[in-house]
Amino acid sequence: TAGGLSGSAFNVNLCNAPATVTLQTGTFKKIYVKITGTCKYDKAKIVSPSFYVFYKLKTSTKYKYLGYVNKGLFSTTALIQGETYDFRATFGGKQYYTTQTVTNSTNTAVIDMSSTSFCSQ
Repeated sequence: TAGGLSGSAFNVNLCNAPATVTLQTGTFKKIYVKITGTCKYDKAKIVSPSFYVFYKLKTSTKYKYLGYVNKGLFSTTALIQGETYDFRATFGGKQYYTTQTVTNSTNTAVIDMSSTSFCSQ
C-alpha cells in the first residue's frame, strides 16, 4: 500500500537454504514537528532551537537516536501515530525529558527554555 508495507512474510533462497523473512507491517508516515522555545518571564524572546533528540516507546528501557532538530524543525518516519513515546533532548548543556503521544502527522510544541542561557541574556 502507499506509504507502508503490506503482507507479512515471503520465502527467499539464501545459498540453497530456504528462509522466511517477516516484515513489520503497518503504515510509516512522515511525522513533522515544529518546536518553539519561550522564556517564562520574557514572552517576547522566542527561539527555534537546534538539538539532538532521542526516543523510546513508553514500554521500552533504552533510548534510540531519533534525529536532529534544526532551527525548530524536524521530520521522521520512525514514529507511529497513536503510539506514546518518551523523548530526551539536550540543549544548552541540560537534558530535557517529555512523554508525548503522536496524534497527528504535523505537530507543534512550545517548550519553556527559562533555565537555559538563552533566557538569561
